[in-house]
Amino acid sequence: MSSTLPPPGAHPSAAVRFTERELELAHQLAAQGIDWEPAPGMYVYDGHELLEEASPIQPHVYVILNYGLFLATAGGSAERFRREWTWLPTWGESRAWLRDQGKTDAEVLDRLRERVCDAGVTDLEALYELMLAVLKGRQS
Repeated sequence: MSSTLPPPGAHPSAAVRFTERELELAHQLAAQGIDWEPAPGMYVYDGHELLEEASPIQPHVYVILNYGLFLATAGGSAERFRREWTWLPTWGESRAWLRDQGKTDAEVLDRLRERVCDAGVTDLEALYELMLAVLKGRQS
């Protein structure tokens, strides 16, 4: 039986991975103007290679631990930081965002059942797709 858990003794972050499709969808969320407020504990993607240190998680993916350090990469501007870094919402952050947008748990679970069970995408892909649909619906 295979497991997605890291091997014994490995750093806990070894279990955190975003698929290429999840990263692509996160970039689409950013392009659609998703509103987010950077905070410690959030995952972000550094597509501009602003940090010189390699990420221990996966290439270009970081966890905000010290917001001031990350903010410095954008010259101290929170607005610029949100433009230059891409938010990678976790499962919980995605569910909270969808609730804030008025999506019920039943709607989200139906989408997860449809996309994960029937189409074979990851949970995050299904959540990001639903988030995109919400954002695109606002523009209509």
